[in-house]
Amino acid sequence: MMKKLLKIILVMFFLVQLEVLFAQETSYYAEKNQHFKEGLSLLNQELYAPAQVKFGHMAKAQKGVIDNDSHTLVMFADYYYALCASKLGQDNTELLFTRFIEAYHETTLRNRAYYELGSYYFRKNKMVNTVEWYEKVDTKDLTNDELIEFKFNFGYAYFKRKKFEQAKPLLKSIKDAKHSYSVPANYYYGFISFYQENYKEAEKSFIKLENSKRYKEAVPYYLTQLYFLRKDYDLVISYASPLLSNPRNENIMEIAHLVGQAYFELGDYESASPLIEAYINEAKKVSKEELYQLAFAQYKTSNFIAAAGNFQQLNILEDSLGQNAMYCLADCYLKTAQKAKAKDAFFQAAALKFDEVIQETASFQYAKLSYELSYTNQAITELSKFLEVFPKSTYVNEAGNMLSQALLETKNYQKAIEILENYNIIGPSVKKVYQMVCYYRGVELYNDQNFAESMIYVDKSIANPVNNDILGLSIFLKGNIQYEWKKYSQAANNFTKFKQFNLEDNFSESFASKTLANYNLAYCNFKMKKYLNAASYFEQTIQNPGSISSTNQRIIPDAFLRNADCLFMTKSYNKAIRNYDEVINKDWQGAEYALVQKSVINSLQGDYLNKVITLEYLNSKYPNNLYKDYALYEMGNAFINNGDFNSAIVKLEILTSAYPSSLYAAKGFLKSGLAYFNTQQEEKALAAYKKLVLDYKNTEEAKEALRALKELYVYLGRPNEYLSFVQNQAGINVSSSEQDSLIFEAADNLYKSGNCSKALPSLSEYIQLFPNGNFIVSAYYFRADCFFKVSNYSEAYRDYKKLIGIGANKYQETALLKASYIAYEINQDYSEALYLYNDLKNKASVQGNQEIALIGMLRCNFKLKNYDEVILNATSVLNNSAINDKVQTEATFYKAKALLEKKQYVASEAYFQEIVNTLSISNIKAESAYSLAFILHKNYLYESSNTACFRIKNDYASYEYWVVKTFILIADNYVLLDNVFQAKATLQSIVDNYIGDQQLLQEAKNKLAQIKEEELESTKVDLNLAPSDTMQFDNFK
Repeated sequence: MMKKLLKIILVMFFLVQLEVLFAQETSYYAEKNQHFKEGLSLLNQELYAPAQVKFGHMAKAQKGVIDNDSHTLVMFADYYYALCASKLGQDNTELLFTRFIEAYHETTLRNRAYYELGSYYFRKNKMVNTVEWYEKVDTKDLTNDELIEFKFNFGYAYFKRKKFEQAKPLLKSIKDAKHSYSVPANYYYGFISFYQENYKEAEKSFIKLENSKRYKEAVPYYLTQLYFLRKDYDLVISYASPLLSNPRNENIMEIAHLVGQAYFELGDYESASPLIEAYINEAKKVSKEELYQLAFAQYKTSNFIAAAGNFQQLNILEDSLGQNAMYCLADCYLKTAQKAKAKDAFFQAAALKFDEVIQETASFQYAKLSYELSYTNQAITELSKFLEVFPKSTYVNEAGNMLSQALLETKNYQKAIEILENYNIIGPSVKKVYQMVCYYRGVELYNDQNFAESMIYVDKSIANPVNNDILGLSIFLKGNIQYEWKKYSQAANNFTKFKQFNLEDNFSESFASKTLANYNLAYCNFKMKKYLNAASYFEQTIQNPGSISSTNQRIIPDAFLRNADCLFMTKSYNKAIRNYDEVINKDWQGAEYALVQKSVINSLQGDYLNKVITLEYLNSKYPNNLYKDYALYEMGNAFINNGDFNSAIVKLEILTSAYPSSLYAAKGFLKSGLAYFNTQQEEKALAAYKKLVLDYKNTEEAKEALRALKELYVYLGRPNEYLSFVQNQAGINVSSSEQDSLIFEAADNLYKSGNCSKALPSLSEYIQLFPNGNFIVSAYYFRADCFFKVSNYSEAYRDYKKLIGIGANKYQETALLKASYIAYEINQDYSEALYLYNDLKNKASVQGNQEIALIGMLRCNFKLKNYDEVILNATSVLNNSAINDKVQTEATFYKAKALLEKKQYVASEAYFQEIVNTLSISNIKAESAYSLAFILHKNYLYESSNTACFRIKNDYASYEYWVVKTFILIADNYVLLDNVFQAKATLQSIVDNYIGDQQLLQEAKNKLAQIKEEELESTKVDLNLAPSDTMQFDNFK
């Protein structure tokens, strides 16, 4: 249509140009120049190309003629040449007209040139240039028809540039005239009025266009939109509903949508829903308001599942609409029995603060559902926050009652204590709760070896003696802590007090019972060397074991052993042997130790034959026992005491050759010398003593061997050989021994007085003066111990390493223990620590030290990612029944972790499950429970993984790190279950509330950001899209 209009305008312009404005002059010059005459003729026939050629020839022919007529003729020719270029759309049109304007200043044709240049750009749809040249035109020179065309073009150019204030008066001035421009003028004028919310004016213009072929399909849509914006919803329905029967209308979906929105505004959601839904299903993207309307209409018509699906897409919003959407979404989930999803939706509604009423209700509902769904820790946090933020809410009483109940049920005891203390709500009704949570927090800290913190909460529990059972348990726990602190007398008093309580059956005997009280009392007396009292309590433990729990099954064998030890100490040897035999015959844990002790009694009773039999049984029954070197030495010694020197030599030679680093090797060489001498093997005796002096310097045995050598050489009549050996091989300067002894004695006295600051320089002086002194081993150990006590770990480490390098000595085992600790805990040099722990394992003579070495090796290998070694070491520990439960548990734990790292999920799961089934609540148990849930996740069992996670969040609530790790895992499971909404809510909760481990928090933030990014890509909502009831400029053509 626009092309047709432009053609009419051009024809009219030429007529005016040729017949009115320049008629006389043109005729005059036409008569004078044939080319000019022919050019005008061709121009009138719209044959612009040949006309341009004629005007070009004429202008060229006249350029050299100097007179007024020729100048004017050339001016007309240049103008018409440029005009033809304009009509032909030639790129040089602007250049031709601008040259013309610059060349001819006085002619009125300049105004025509402005007009033509603006029209040229209008035809080219270059509205900026159109406006630029039209602004120069003096309209007085235009005919009426030209003026109408000019105003329309000018108005439309302003319209396209969105300068509606300038466009509107131009279009208004021509919209009511009877000409071809009145229809488009009304159209654009109507739009501008619509845009400026002048709906009456817009309506008048649009109504005029209802019969227009060009606009008859568009106008009904605009009128419908206009009535809607005017809030005349009944008129929208009555006017637009009949239009819906014409499916060929290109705006039918938009009109139907407006009708649907009108029904919506009138509260007729039944009629609104299908119309809005049809529009949204058809559209690629919709505005947030449009999707909300559909969801709300579905919600109001009880189509909750469909409504929830649409409301959920609006969870990306952080405005009042988003808050309303999340609140309605939560209600949809409640009405479809999906409480977990409802909880998350209420959480999002509560997090937005646009509507205080919604925020209050949503906050309460979120807290309430958290409690109902057993998110007890979360419920406590949210209920306490709710009471603080909304103290005048109508929900206050209900929230307070729920909080009290949640505090009773929680396993996040630290959180419960903080709330009870910080909000000053420790009244009579909740003192029982406070007493209980303080006790259980004390238990947690005790299990994690944090005895000082544990005692704080135990004392708080005892200070609130509301519940008698909890009071008894707290007293028992206090006794345990005091025992760990070696305050045995105080501990015994508390265990005695505990025995006066009669606990209800609902309290497990695994932590506190009369059996355990007797057992602990026995140990307290044992540690205080009150062996008769200790034996009495061990007897009571054995005779009254209580119900056979796993704990009691563990302590009974130990009670037999320690009872035997007490009887041993009181010289009741036969009774002691009966108790040791009980352990030996039942092959209980500690049987190896029992055999050793039995052999000692055999020796004390002079029964050396049975001693040998007992020790032979030890080494044959338990070939890898810890006491093998000791047994060989003692058998050799027993044979010597029995006068069987040849049998003694056999055992002692095995000892010194197989265990040269053992503490008993030096003793073995000393006894070997004696046995050789008594079998007339003097040279072998001399060799044994010399070996001892040279290889085990600075030991007491070496000193004794030196004396034996002296006596033997004198006995053999070879004293010079002794002197030669002492001076040339042993390097001993006999004359300096007195000075050596005096200086060390001074340092020794300072060390033993506990004055390390003075002892350190004295010990260093001795080491410097006597690097090979008689007391050099003790000097190094004492100095290392002082350095360790003052936290100078680098110097302590150096001295411990020196002791280790010296070889077998009485401090070597302790030096290995301390050096490995420093390497692992202080230096974090896990390779070096592993070497030291391995050395300790091989040289340990004490069961406890060997167990420390085994645990250290497991930890180091895991830190070094030597997972195969972890598994190998752990398996060795687990196969050794002599190793105590604590070490076995840690071996199980590290084996499970190593298998998990190797992705051996089935095997790993079994070991983690064992820990969860048997261990008291602790950090290890919390990590194991998490690992089980993680394994389910890795096995694609996402629902099962979440079920396990939900148990963790309550059962291990005090272990915040693992709880947060669990929630991140829950989010991962939700994503893989295509439940992105709950995944997002879960992560958002962490980001909003967690202030612990920053690496863990960042992980949650990253996952949340990724979900949000993916949501924006997948949602139907376009946040930049305006609602369909808003006039869109780009919709108008």
